[in-house]
This record gives sequence, structure tokens and C-alpha cells, in this order.
Amino acid sequence: MSQLNQTGLNDELAAAEAGDKNSMYHVAFYCFNRYDGKSKSQTMIDFALYCYHKAVKNGCRAAMYNLGDIYYHGTGGVQIDKGKAFLLYSYTNAQIAWGELGVFYAKGEIVEKDYEMAFKYFSKNALIGEIVSYGSLANLATMYRKGLFVDVDDNFADYCDSESKRLEEAWKEKYEKKR
Repeated sequence: MSQLNQTGLNDELAAAEAGDKNSMYHVAFYCFNRYDGKSKSQTMIDFALYCYHKAVKNGCRAAMYNLGDIYYHGTGGVQIDKGKAFLLYSYTNAQIAWGELGVFYAKGEIVEKDYEMAFKYFSKNALIGEIVSYGSLANLATMYRKGLFVDVDDNFADYCDSESKRLEEAWKEKYEKKR
């Protein structure tokens, strides 16, 4: 989607205008990621946020996650609002959001600190076994090392740490620009 040409963007815009939630998401994603951090681009960012909100209103789960991330980090000139981020992460039911929800519960941020819920979300995310699991595996390692909701198990903590590092390297290889 990030490589939309003008014709493809026009088609997505037409479908979004007709109410297609996935097209609204695609336009929002494209505009937000293309213009975030660039001077004189606030109009496009505002348009992207408008499209994200419309896509969320229409039930697009990917838009829920991305908009939650925008509120969590305060990107695109959006004020940080962790309450909104938590709600969006909760409703998306996206695998990547489970790790984020675990952090909310582990820190007691927005919700009461609850290591059982943190463990549940970290475990769900870790069981995916994909590169998006590296943070949850690191958090599980901490829980097993410190005995937070679980019995101390240094061997399993070491395993979680090594898997976390392996998946984090895969993440960097895939998503971070090489210098």
C-alpha cells in the first residue's frame, strides 16, 4: 500500500468515499505514513486521521490498531491519549495489540495493575511465534525471572529472552532501514 501510484490512490479514494472501510484504512495508512513528520503536511495528516476515524467507526480492525498506536505515541501531532489507545487496542483483537495490552496491565496504566491479565496477553502474543512477539517474550522473561504471577523459572526466562532477541533481529531486518 505504501507504493500506491496516483491511479491506485484515486481508486482507493473513490472506494473510501463510497464507504469501503478497508479503502478508508488504506488511504489513511498511506497519507499518514507518507506525510507524518514533514513540514507543511498537517492537512494531509488531518485527512489521514479523518479516514482512520471513519474506518474505525465502520469496524476496520487494522485501523483500530494503527489509530491506537497514534494515540499511544502521540504521532502526527496527535496528543497522547493512552485511554483511547487502550480502548482501540482492546477492540481490535489484533495479535500485535495483545502485547500492548499486556504492557498496560503490567504497568497498571489506565487499568489496575494485574499481572494475571498481563501474563494472559503476553502469552497470547508470544504463542503467535512471529516477529511481532519479541516484546511479549521479553516481558514474559521478566515475569518468569521475578516471579510475577508465575513461579520463578530462570531456564524458561532464558529461553524467552533468546527467542525475543531472535525475533527482534528478524523485525529489524524486515522493518528497519539499513544504514
